[in-house]
Amino acid sequence: MILWIPLVVVALWMALKYLPAGWDHHRPLPEAIALVPLLVAPIILLLVVALVVRAWPQAVMAVVLLVIQLLWQLPYVVPLPGFTTAMLGVPLQSVAGTTLRDSGSMESAGQSPTTIRVMTVNTRYGRADTGTIMHLVKQEHVDVLAVQEVHGDLIHRLEQSHIDDELPYRVLGKARADDNAGSNALLMRFRPVEYADSSVDIRAAAAPVAKVRIGGQLVEFASVHPKSPPRSGQDWSDGVRALGEFANRADACNTATTLREMSGTSGLRHDIDSSDNPKLPTDADGTPKQYSTAPHCAAVVMGDMNSSVFHPSFRDALRHGSGLADSSLELHHGWHPTFPASWPTFPALIEIDHVLHSSGIVAKSVRTARVPRTDHLALIVKLEVQ
Repeated sequence: MILWIPLVVVALWMALKYLPAGWDHHRPLPEAIALVPLLVAPIILLLVVALVVRAWPQAVMAVVLLVIQLLWQLPYVVPLPGFTTAMLGVPLQSVAGTTLRDSGSMESAGQSPTTIRVMTVNTRYGRADTGTIMHLVKQEHVDVLAVQEVHGDLIHRLEQSHIDDELPYRVLGKARADDNAGSNALLMRFRPVEYADSSVDIRAAAAPVAKVRIGGQLVEFASVHPKSPPRSGQDWSDGVRALGEFANRADACNTATTLREMSGTSGLRHDIDSSDNPKLPTDADGTPKQYSTAPHCAAVVMGDMNSSVFHPSFRDALRHGSGLADSSLELHHGWHPTFPASWPTFPALIEIDHVLHSSGIVAKSVRTARVPRTDHLALIVKLEVQ
């Protein structure tokens, strides 16, 4: 009979996943929900005990809970039909269905997809080993690097590691008194056509952004770090839900482009200087390719988001506008936990660092890498800009 107590506790714990968005701000709910996928271990233990003592009703209950956990994890392995997402509390698995091909603009421009690589890492108060970061940038051919918790002499140490040789352009987040253990930054191989030291209002560290023309797309990159729950549960939830505003920004940009096209003011040819971006396509004679259509707008949001797909606030962010897809979930190639990573022999357990993207972009690969002196793994993602 005593087995019912831990089984009911685990069931109620798992049910926290279905709280309405924003209700998960009450402490310690953010931390408790982050641990929901790890409840597989106590469920298996309770099942074994129930079988040993022949407590058959409790064994059935444990099996049911275990099946639910496996169904929740299934999207990381195989794509699920869309109608199951609400029932399972699974976020949008892909936004690739809404691509430039839908409007015919990419076909008319004769463009082919362009592959880029991005990396994000929380540097833990700026203490992360910059030599390792530089090694990963070169080894993985990283085009855009997002760093969080920029503090002290981190940027200077990156410069000493010759980061400018690979990523010569940077946008530093606006420093604020309430920075979440440091500011955020973007370092890029591409020259941005627009940039800002802050963007979406996240009550933690300011989110710097940079827009880059890649093929027929104008891609806005952002480095983000919503507030940690121990600092403020309400600010954590508000900051996580605000991530969806990047999808709204891309939608607004696309709407403005459509209105310009309808008014006939976008008939100008869009010239791109390929010397700023060697990955951009050129014509046969080597001159920068010119496009007769305005670029489609997209967003790539990277950083330590202090949340996982199990958090209602995070899933709410992915539903904003035309939607954001989590690259790790979209691939269905397994899990990519990033935290904690303080001890070399102890594996990371939860996935709270993410690379999100809007339509017109598809994730092609995701991997993690260890960086000394930080408690997060670096997340490296190959993206195809369509």
